[in-house]
Amino acid sequence: MDSDITIEDARHVLWYFADRTNGWEYGTFTGKLISAIAHADQGNQERLRLGFPGLVAAARMCMYDQGGTHMLGQFVRGEL
Repeated sequence: MDSDITIEDARHVLWYFADRTNGWEYGTFTGKLISAIAHADQGNQERLRLGFPGLVAAARMCMYDQGGTHMLGQFVRGEL
């Protein structure tokens, strides 16, 4: 688990990726930011990571890692 990811980051990203059990609903800015991360190419994700490292790391887990969403769920439940 990336040490930049906070519980709040993980919960917001899980909500974005449709996990309503472990995720938390976010505000407008956070939602647009996660959407920007999800739609950005790798170079722009790196730019966004400078300001929002936890959100980018959590979103990348969901998008690119096999079982990443499951791992984030375990993280927010305190199982990791």
